[in-house]
Amino acid sequence: GDPLEILRARCRDLCVIELGTIVKPWEWILSEEERKRFTVMREKRGTSFLGARMALKTIARRMPGGDPAAAPRTLTTMHPDGRPRCPLPDGIEPFHCTASHDSRFAVSAVSESRIGIDVEEITGRVLKGRRLYMHEEELALASNHPLGETEASTRIWSIKEAVSKAAVSSLPGTWQGVAVREIGNDASRYEFDGETREAFHAVVEGHLFTLCIL
Repeated sequence: GDPLEILRARCRDLCVIELGTIVKPWEWILSEEERKRFTVMREKRGTSFLGARMALKTIARRMPGGDPAAAPRTLTTMHPDGRPRCPLPDGIEPFHCTASHDSRFAVSAVSESRIGIDVEEITGRVLKGRRLYMHEEELALASNHPLGETEASTRIWSIKEAVSKAAVSSLPGTWQGVAVREIGNDASRYEFDGETREAFHAVVEGHLFTLCIL
């Protein structure tokens, strides 16, 4: 089955791109505004940027009112401040959208509600700065968790990344503003803005995808 089904079921659409499948030439993918940003990027960052753009354009073309035949370069999938967008051919944005990337995947998703998605490779790197982004209760929760400290910590980090995208807030602010209360394999619970909410997870070959809807 589809390992991402738990996420797809909770948003209007979701698209994943494997960065390793992106090949030159790239010019046909990007709009003029996107190309300006792309040309100043290093190759690794540029490939991630391309992957996110491709995922967003794929969704934009298959949305209700979208044009499946639209050339990718005719769609600009970012706001001037860099936030992702999924416009229809007339420029209207009917849905909230979000995008993320890691070392292997780029992913985008859209919803009628504020939405944030994150993808992270599950590595011990999340343990190094955990006191920066975790509350004391979260540190204890992760250190004793049946999933193991690395997997549990990656879920905490990923939830805060996804909420930051959904709320359009700074990541350091979200570190403090989000309190993860329960960590699960497929779903976790966290508090944000005075409400208890649910985050959903899927793991694909060592990469964690997390979806949050506000």
